[in-house]
Amino acid sequence: MLLYSFLNEHFVLVVFLVDVSSSIHCFFRGFFLIIDVLIFCCCFVIIKSFVHFFFHMILLCISISLLLLLLLLLKQVIPLPKKKTHRIRNLNRQLSCRKKRIASLPSS
Repeated sequence: MLLYSFLNEHFVLVVFLVDVSSSIHCFFRGFFLIIDVLIFCCCFVIIKSFVHFFFHMILLCISISLLLLLLLLLKQVIPLPKKKTHRIRNLNRQLSCRKKRIASLPSS
């Protein structure tokens, strides 16, 4: 009987210690789970912002490339006017030719 009561008391003590340790373990497991979730959320936000940034940079590069391609096509379809310096040179050449012709005409 004495042995039974001794074992019974120790069994209760062991069950109590196991229960307390499992409660502490569950608390810390929950605490670390919350920390893990917070770390995951922070990493997710950081990764999401980087992906968002790179996605916008890729879209920006594509839009600039398309704009340059459009400008190139427009330049092919609608030729840009030549520089005015060529036109002025041609007019000066024509004027000098007329002056020479007028000077070469016999005077009356």
